[in-house]
Amino acid sequence: LSKEKVIQTAFATRSFSAGDWICSEFPTVWISGHHPFNEIQINEIESKVESLDEDDRNEFYKMENVFNTDEDLSDGKLTKAAGIFMTNCFDMTDSIFGESCAMYLALARLNHSCCPNVQQTHYPDTTEEVLYASRDIQIGDEINDCYIDLRQSKAQRRSELLEYYRFECTCEGCCLPTNEINSNVLSILVDDNMRMKASQLIDTIISLVEDGDTFNA
Repeated sequence: LSKEKVIQTAFATRSFSAGDWICSEFPTVWISGHHPFNEIQINEIESKVESLDEDDRNEFYKMENVFNTDEDLSDGKLTKAAGIFMTNCFDMTDSIFGESCAMYLALARLNHSCCPNVQQTHYPDTTEEVLYASRDIQIGDEINDCYIDLRQSKAQRRSELLEYYRFECTCEGCCLPTNEINSNVLSILVDDNMRMKASQLIDTIISLVEDGDTFNA
């Protein structure tokens, strides 16, 4: 990964095939629970950020913070560190620490796309977040993650991104005209009906497996 500090994103410096390992990272800061955070959690974020070494702490404070409006700061409880953490943290799925979330300095630089070219996988035993290519990536391509459940419709995705991340998505999946789609992968990702059908199929498979019906799953 090539990290660009000014525009806060990442580009591929070599090509990757779908399924390739790209990188892995241990959390820079993690806490118990999820956003929205209470005063105890905010204090925990402050404490853990201050305990970072100088280089990591400086990098942390360079990260994006969308929770910095007058309304956000009006009660005096939300700090800059908490705002940055809230903007950039991920859930630690099946964490050994219980419900928890973490910020990973490199992975937090990935921009969102509803047609991502990577997939994150959390390894609970080590707390590592591992990044894999979900489709072929060429040298110079921007590496894009998906911040939300990409099986939702365009309207649902854009609404959730605006509410939780405070931006209006303008990615290919939301804005690319149908006549400009030049690959089968993109045609599937842009199609809301295909996304919703995939969501239903996945939910059905999970339900069958949970019921012990692996044959029909």
